[in-house]
Amino acid sequence: MTIIDNTSADATADRAALTATVTGTGTASKQPSYEITPELRPHADAILAVDPNDVPTPHQMPEGWGASLTMRSTGLPPEMRQAVEARLSQLGDVTPEQRAAKDVEFTFDAIRSKRMELRVLTGVGSDASPYHREQVAIAREVRDLSKEFDRLSEQLTEVARYDTSVDPVTGDAKAVPVYAVSAERAKGIASQQDDISRRIRLLLNDDGTMGYEAEKRLRQRLHESATQRAALHEQVAGRAEAERRADEIIREERINKQAQSIASMRRNTF
Repeated sequence: MTIIDNTSADATADRAALTATVTGTGTASKQPSYEITPELRPHADAILAVDPNDVPTPHQMPEGWGASLTMRSTGLPPEMRQAVEARLSQLGDVTPEQRAAKDVEFTFDAIRSKRMELRVLTGVGSDASPYHREQVAIAREVRDLSKEFDRLSEQLTEVARYDTSVDPVTGDAKAVPVYAVSAERAKGIASQQDDISRRIRLLLNDDGTMGYEAEKRLRQRLHESATQRAALHEQVAGRAEAERRADEIIREERINKQAQSIASMRRNTF
């Protein structure tokens, strides 16, 4: 079969003019990658393995402070004191001295249980890694957002006064609350709470796992922390190698000096 092309020269030229010419494919994304490479993995694992209670804090407790703690439950806030008293009530028949000793022990336990809450309030020490610093920052944000949500809820339930309403059938009178905020303001508060809930979910899921934004921030800080830790280990290793080489140089200089002395004596002998 013979195929005859009846396309005119002008039509061919038109098609050529309409053909797109690729002159470039754009530039690569400049978005940094926070992937933990095999080289960084041991450092990242070491950071993740740190017990939250071992993260450095801005304040330092004196050595052995727990052993010498004699604080009693009477010095605790009401909520913590009630928890200690509940444990003391379960001791049964004990002597006053034994009860006093347990009071000190349970008080110490109550204070220790608040360490994480204290860390959220006061932050972490300057030696803490960026990863652990970000953990505390996220926890503080969730705490602050939750407190703001509760504050707005209190506004919605605040009663300015009570009006009396009479049932037209039974003639019974009942008190009807008149809320402090107007209906329009209540809508605005509800909208604020919706936004707060959305922001909390970005940081913390309902099941207690990290939200999308929190995961992203922690992934970035883990990479930063692992990189810093790797650089520090490299510095330490480099210093150790320099110390080793220095010892070799000193040893070589000492041997050379001894060899020169021996050679000098032999020259004089011969």
